[in-house]
Amino acid sequence: MESMRIEGYKFEKKEDIISLEELLGSKLLRNEGRTMKHCVGSYVTQCRTGKSAIFSMKKYSLGMLNATLATIEVNLELKRIVQARSKANSIISEEARKHLNIWADSQGLGINPYL
Repeated sequence: MESMRIEGYKFEKKEDIISLEELLGSKLLRNEGRTMKHCVGSYVTQCRTGKSAIFSMKKYSLGMLNATLATIEVNLELKRIVQARSKANSIISEEARKHLNIWADSQGLGINPYL
């Protein structure tokens, strides 16, 4: 899969880093689905055909992965974040939402109001 040319995101504060990276490839999508206990692994076709881009928001502390905070789907035609979910499809944390908003603004992406 090719990148959909939406830049990732990186925020550093002391020993912590929050990053958003596009998941390029079926293996990465499947791994994200297993880790987060949701169906993102089934989005390979949407990504390959250019309908969606999937991003993973991760938190690192002292250089080690601390948590995967969210999996995010961007509808490329609408330039809109249509889904953002935490583990087992739960609502994302306030911390994740704050970084999602900053990233969306920097990339000119809308956000569905029901997230």
